[in-house]
Amino acid sequence: MGASVTDAQGGGSVSTDQGKATYFVLAPRVGYILPLTDMISFWPRGGISFNLVHVGFPDEVRNNVTTSSSLNTTLWAIDLEPIFVLSPVEHFGIYAGPVIDIPLTGNQKQSATVTPPGQTTEINRDYSSFHFGITAGLLGWF
Repeated sequence: MGASVTDAQGGGSVSTDQGKATYFVLAPRVGYILPLTDMISFWPRGGISFNLVHVGFPDEVRNNVTTSSSLNTTLWAIDLEPIFVLSPVEHFGIYAGPVIDIPLTGNQKQSATVTPPGQTTEINRDYSSFHFGITAGLLGWF
């Protein structure tokens, strides 16, 4: 459901729907904890991720011409997470480390349909997104 923006114009108001975005991400990981000392472990994790973003814009009407448009982006990446774990007590840990997503392939498709005359325009682009970040958290195990 799109948001609504209201602007005051000449004593009245105009309400405009905003675009609706849908995100879907699938990013499984595998890893293994390697003890370095009694308190410090190395937890290399890795995997692959798939990202899909769809943005549908509301129809725009000007001079009896309606324009419908959308934007679809897909991205495949390899994910690397070399994590370190500090375990000050048994069955409890604090972890931290970098997160690196290296793009493999991606596509961005922009589509617009104008009615009348019923003309559709599509633009396809190669797309990539390199991601680097830091992750941290708490963990416990039985």
